[in-house]
Amino acid sequence: MKELLEVRHLQTSFIKNKNRTDYTSDINFKIEQGETVGIVGESGSGKSITALSIMGLLPKNGVVSEGSILFDGKNLLELSDKEMEKLRGNEISMIFQDTMSALNPVFTIGHQLIEAICIHYKLSKKEAYDLAVQLIKKVGLSRPEKIMKEYSFMLSGGMRQRAMIAMALCQNPKLLIADEPTTALDVTIQAQIVRLLKELREEYKMSILLITHDMGLIAEMADKVIVMYAGEIVEETDVFHLFDDPRHPYTKALLESIPKVTDFPGRKLTAIPGTVPQNYQMIQGCRFRERCPVAFEQCYFYHPELNMTEEGHKVRCFAVEKEGSLDES
Repeated sequence: MKELLEVRHLQTSFIKNKNRTDYTSDINFKIEQGETVGIVGESGSGKSITALSIMGLLPKNGVVSEGSILFDGKNLLELSDKEMEKLRGNEISMIFQDTMSALNPVFTIGHQLIEAICIHYKLSKKEAYDLAVQLIKKVGLSRPEKIMKEYSFMLSGGMRQRAMIAMALCQNPKLLIADEPTTALDVTIQAQIVRLLKELREEYKMSILLITHDMGLIAEMADKVIVMYAGEIVEETDVFHLFDDPRHPYTKALLESIPKVTDFPGRKLTAIPGTVPQNYQMIQGCRFRERCPVAFEQCYFYHPELNMTEEGHKVRCFAVEKEGSLDES
């Protein structure tokens, strides 16, 4: 398959009072055409910051301090603001996590859809309106003409999410970044959104970068999975190996904290002790060491590299290097 996106050694930093804090470091991954890559991890792991870096939508005090982002052969970090504006929505689109913030409450859904269409297409208002109605139908919303006249606060969470997806798809993008697309939705609506994204991926032949903390969503949607912790990648593999043979202690802990269909009666879910550390760029050794059940002396003094343990399976862990598998340790 054709390589669509390549992130190389990405480091995103924020500057406050002339002090720089690195929120992500040495992020490397690729997305091929038609592929879905999932990024998982707790809040504060750097998932959304990575997505905003790709989109060029960091806050004013945010900056990509190192690395490159190659999209279709072009380095996005070398493009001007005008060139990025043309690219956003046209070739790369994003579904934001909070639909209430992403949709403007003082304009109707139709107004916002038509505006997004007219930015990229030279259409009359009538043609843009007709296209907007078609998009609303495509994402499974009934009464499209009525939806066009309604405001975001008049819609349910699932309906707002579908409206966001319609806006993201109005230019038939090559890459769709979905940041927590099923957050705050009930289970039934989640299943509908997942089914919709899968159908649209097949229809448009687009790639998806899926950012979530929901391992069930990853199992349903992703081809390849990146596990992030404290601003860096700790494990990367295909979705089958991630669930069948997780290597990093953090990945194992994430999987052990969720219920499974095959669980025996009375099984207690395992909680990960502690929280994601603050100012993790200052930590000398492994960033997961304080919460890790298999940490040893080396983990406190040296920072592990992301190494290949087998074909296509990368892990950042001294215990895995030492024992080959945590199951043997």
